[in-house]
Amino acid sequence: MTRNKRRHSRATAPTKKIPIAKKIREENEILEDLRLLCRTDEYIHVLCYLSFKDNFIIFRDHLRPEDITTSYGHDRTIRTELATLIGLSLQSPISFDEISDEAILSLASTTLKLLSEFHQSFNKPMLQFLENQSQSSIRDMKNIASPFSRGDMLREPIFYGGESAYNFQYLDLAALRYSSDDTWLYQSKGFRTQDARHILEAISKIQSRKLTRFTNTSSSAKDFAKLYGCFSVRTEELSQITKLPASICEAMLLSFTCPPPPTNQEFVTISDFNLANAFPIIKTSNNEFLIIQHYNLCESFYDSPFYWMAADASYKNIAFRNRGTFTEDFVFSRLSKVFGIDYTFQNVNIYRGLDRYAEADILIVFGDRAIIVQCKSKKLTLEARKGNDLQIKNDFAKAVQDSYDQGFRCATSIDDSNLKFLDKNQKTISMPNIKEIYIICVVSDHYPALLFQVKEFLSSNSSAKIFPPLVCDVFMIDIMSEFLHSPLRMLSYINRRVHFHDKILSTNEIAILGYHLKQNLWINSRTDLVVISDDMSTDLDAAMTVRRQRATGNATPDGILLKFEGTLIGKILKSIEDRPDAALLDFGFMILRLSSNAVEDLDIRLQKIAKDTRVDGHHHDFSVLYSEGKTGITVHCNNYQDDTAMDRLSAHSAFRKYASRAESWFGLVVRPLDGLPRLGLTLIYPWQYDAALDKAAKTSPLRGNKFTAKKVHPQPKYGRNSPCNCGSGKKYQYCCL
Repeated sequence: MTRNKRRHSRATAPTKKIPIAKKIREENEILEDLRLLCRTDEYIHVLCYLSFKDNFIIFRDHLRPEDITTSYGHDRTIRTELATLIGLSLQSPISFDEISDEAILSLASTTLKLLSEFHQSFNKPMLQFLENQSQSSIRDMKNIASPFSRGDMLREPIFYGGESAYNFQYLDLAALRYSSDDTWLYQSKGFRTQDARHILEAISKIQSRKLTRFTNTSSSAKDFAKLYGCFSVRTEELSQITKLPASICEAMLLSFTCPPPPTNQEFVTISDFNLANAFPIIKTSNNEFLIIQHYNLCESFYDSPFYWMAADASYKNIAFRNRGTFTEDFVFSRLSKVFGIDYTFQNVNIYRGLDRYAEADILIVFGDRAIIVQCKSKKLTLEARKGNDLQIKNDFAKAVQDSYDQGFRCATSIDDSNLKFLDKNQKTISMPNIKEIYIICVVSDHYPALLFQVKEFLSSNSSAKIFPPLVCDVFMIDIMSEFLHSPLRMLSYINRRVHFHDKILSTNEIAILGYHLKQNLWINSRTDLVVISDDMSTDLDAAMTVRRQRATGNATPDGILLKFEGTLIGKILKSIEDRPDAALLDFGFMILRLSSNAVEDLDIRLQKIAKDTRVDGHHHDFSVLYSEGKTGITVHCNNYQDDTAMDRLSAHSAFRKYASRAESWFGLVVRPLDGLPRLGLTLIYPWQYDAALDKAAKTSPLRGNKFTAKKVHPQPKYGRNSPCNCGSGKKYQYCCL
């Protein structure tokens, strides 16, 4: 099976100790040694071996997260390293003659040692920085800027940071990205976007099938030189699988094939343009096409066609317009499936009179929450990758800062009654009283070390209503909407992600979401920093592969998405997760923050009062305090009319909130029939002394912070051997007792 996931980040594995040589050589010296090594005869077999060893996951029957865990090992060759080796190999003639396993393994071992040393050279600026700081006084250190504000420090996470997209996402999104450019592609290159997608999927199948046969060989000596054949494809093979004419298959392959080696001479430093990224296919002398890194080919399919079209002066402007339109349209399509088309608006113009004041690419208004999404099609340039401080900041300003500033201007407009919001059809958008506003900035491409740069360079504002921004790419929006497919789930995650933004250290949003799905993202006030390493996404990686690649395995990661299955709490969440009711949203937020024990206790209490009301027809309720006394809940179950039920719930909840001095309180009326919500309310306001409530709290038999289930109308008592009052026909002791 091909490795259908992003690559491991050496940059952020917190447990890794980088071996420090007595003297770290300069980067260009080590790169020259690698260049000489890549010129070795038959080195192409070493590249195939490293790709086989580090880019593929072998599993039987079902794909499990533990099958993926090994791919996060610190000794594996990451995608950028292998692309570098391929690029260096292109600079000299390539020999495909066979070579012994011993020679391949020896060359591979030397390669890995040089790569490890090369990584050390990237860390020289950081080591020098730490050495300087160790000599500074504590007073001086308080005024020292973060090292990652410097370009030479960012080069390491830019080169070694994990990928933000799965290879199948590149295929899915590229087919959408260039769908409007199909005519140009076919006339200029001889294939359409869907043709390319089918061909790339066929290449993956062919390689997987060949490598599976190679892995299952009974020979003790693997004969690694045969791996070259596993990575090679013929147009006839592709035509047979895709049912496309061989001419189209060949046209597509040739479009991504590099010039015959020796070539790529401009690739002198690690940050120079590398042909192996833009043209990942090598054509052999026997008319086969060698694809050593399928991931690179998928990424090039997503990235390169735009540059082909931009080089055509007559089509350039159309290409730019289509690229920007794709990003907005894709994000809108994914988020509107989560929140509903009635609550998701695209190309929203905000007017003051006849003058346009601001514009939101996408606006979501759900309950008393609003999400403003701004999209940009800007990338990290080659000059920035070289560590140029000014270029890094300039790229970031165009890709993120401008996007955020536009979003913040829209956010501050929401409470201005003098402004009018119009959708793309010039219809007025009714704006309710908004309690929370989230800003999401989306870039259209993989943006290396994006989270590091957000922490260092983003100038943002926040308030009690406007939260810090979430900055991500289109691939993350795709993944979030795949698993957080209800408004409640999505809003809850965004709320926590931005609330804890300054307490989370990670290089990849996928790892943070993977942690959330597995552990529930919640950081208590006593914790200053949580480091989330890339391997926290293994369950998510496996589930995405099952969903998108039709592999056998679990389509939902073990964790919070399965936490409430089979419980009344789960049914309650299901019944409210799509409802734009402010009180129910707040209640859902609280439930999703609870621990497993708290959820189990709440589930038991809910079932009990619903059953009690079904049996005796009377009112029953309970109250519980959570979050170290900061919030709580009062639940009523009765058959009262809605206005009566709400009046009683409101008074009871206000009393409980006052008695516990809580910051917030939730009230819920559930139905006796099934325990599902009927009415809800949220009380959020500062505690103030109230003479009447204070007297009631002091005289209440349930005063203080100890709350238990309370019955307004006590049930009659039953003997242990009496027939159960629920009507089951069983003895009381074997049923409801």
